Amino acid sequence: MKEVYKTRYSLFKNAYSHRVCRAIDHMIVDALLEANPVFHFEEKIFNPAEYLNVTDDILSLIERSRNPALKGS
Repeated sequence: MKEVYKTRYSLFKNAYSHRVCRAIDHMIVDALLEANPVFHFEEKIFNPAEYLNVTDDILSLIERSRNPALKGS
């Protein structure tokens, strides 16, 4: 059991908190914030039935969208 905690700590230290991983996290947050006016994520948080449909696929949905508001700068 001790090895599980060592591995978890090592992954956190070396992978999850790596500078590239943190940069990608920030880019994802920026994409979600920019897409919120189109997809209304904030409203879905308070509706459990709709919240269950919010999955990781949302990033692909943003990427595939043809909505001009999502083209970014």
